[in-house]
Amino acid sequence: MDHHPIEQAEDGIIQIEDDVDSSYGDYSDVASGTTSLYSQITSHVYENGRRYNGWRYGTYWYVARLVSVKGLKAEHSRGPNDEQASDNLDLFHHVFNLTFGGRTFLAPIGDNPQRVLDLAEISVVAQSDDSSLKGTAIERWGPLAHKVGDVFGKSFRIVDEMTDMIKSAGFVNVKKRTFKWPIGTWPKDPKLKEIGLYNKLGWEEGLDGWANFLFTNYLGWTLEEVQVLTAHIRNDLRNPKVHAWQHVTVCYGQKPTAKKVKD
Repeated sequence: MDHHPIEQAEDGIIQIEDDVDSSYGDYSDVASGTTSLYSQITSHVYENGRRYNGWRYGTYWYVARLVSVKGLKAEHSRGPNDEQASDNLDLFHHVFNLTFGGRTFLAPIGDNPQRVLDLAEISVVAQSDDSSLKGTAIERWGPLAHKVGDVFGKSFRIVDEMTDMIKSAGFVNVKKRTFKWPIGTWPKDPKLKEIGLYNKLGWEEGLDGWANFLFTNYLGWTLEEVQVLTAHIRNDLRNPKVHAWQHVTVCYGQKPTAKKVKD
């Protein structure tokens, strides 16, 4: 595997495939090939047909851990933790591997890493380089996700905030790299097309788990209203004329060694 992160056009615009390869249109084999790699946790809560971790139910959302930055303590996920959710995490792990060329970090740590923090975050807001998102359900998703996060009390804007958070926590040599993840197989570049394939599958399989709990409990939606929204989003995801992508930001830095006080 190429151990270099993906390269994107200097102008940042993802080139569109004139004729989307029909072989990418049916990815049922991809979906059936995802394998669970995570052990099951025995304490569960069931809601809207999905299973959630029962420990401190409703406290945090869909993160395996929160790294201790600026006082944040490590916590467990509050998102769905059933096999479908686990497979969804496997999918996004694969997309990160494709993006970073098989690497698990981008910080230049050398042979003897010292006090290094390397974080990656995915934006919940879909964008496009053309006007193809205008009026779509995908366009509605980002503002709704931000709103429900505000009501829930956990920001979904970390992708935009984490650089300042890391600097405020005292890290130095802080660097940021931003990538575009296409959603769908519309890109011309083969690697971006593959990333878009798996990202699209991750969206389609993850939508219910992302939206059902939060929208019904914190926005006052009925489950039926959520299902209508997610159905429209899936239709947009399958439309090759919709050229959606989302930002992925990697931020890394180093905690300075405490200075020794000389007598």
